Amino acid sequence: YATDQVACLEEQHKDAINGGNYGATTFKKDNITAIWGEVLPENSLKSRLGDLLTYLHAAHPAEGWDGFLKDGRPKWDNMIVSGHSQGAGHAAYLAKTETLRGAVMISGPQDECLNCADGAKYWIDDGPYASGRAS
Repeated sequence: YATDQVACLEEQHKDAINGGNYGATTFKKDNITAIWGEVLPENSLKSRLGDLLTYLHAAHPAEGWDGFLKDGRPKWDNMIVSGHSQGAGHAAYLAKTETLRGAVMISGPQDECLNCADGAKYWIDDGPYASGRAS
């Protein structure tokens, strides 16, 4: 059960950031209720941020929003991301998987494994980080 929890914590970030259906196809103990709904790729953090930046560049072309875009997607190495609580976990996951300019985590990450043995490893414990090791 603890191993499933640890895997679920990482999958939650993957679904939110990239889109996915892990939560929609993984069920609570009742084997009926999904953990969370499917996140369609167009509703993922990466897609929504890319859409926002594309809109801002089109609406305000002289303001430099295109410096945060590459092929309509976020250009991560020009960005500092921030998140609070669960969003702090997303910021940490992005720092692990994308080369960011920086990441700010407030009151988080909140990933927690109930009844895990002391020393249980989480996705956040394993390197390397694309953005370099946090200090």
